Amino acid sequence: MAKKEYKKTKAQLKKEEEVVFAKFGIGTGEKSLRALIKGQRKINGKLYRAIDLILDSLKERSGGKAADPALDEAQRINKGVPGPPPGCS
Repeated sequence: MAKKEYKKTKAQLKKEEEVVFAKFGIGTGEKSLRALIKGQRKINGKLYRAIDLILDSLKERSGGKAADPALDEAQRINKGVPGPPPGCS
């Protein structure tokens, strides 16, 4: 199974965070709320990546074909998860 690359530069992450904060109306002085949002985005991103890898592995084990329609549906749902900001990082 090919390993997927999910790395972003610090500058890219900072820019994405600022877009998220702006979208939610979070000012620069709201340090604890920014830290909470940043932490939750990291958790969400890790969960998304883990689910993606699990689904890829299940698909590979089934010979490239879904063992059942639920697997295809799970992949379809997971592909839309990061989406536009606020999205997962």
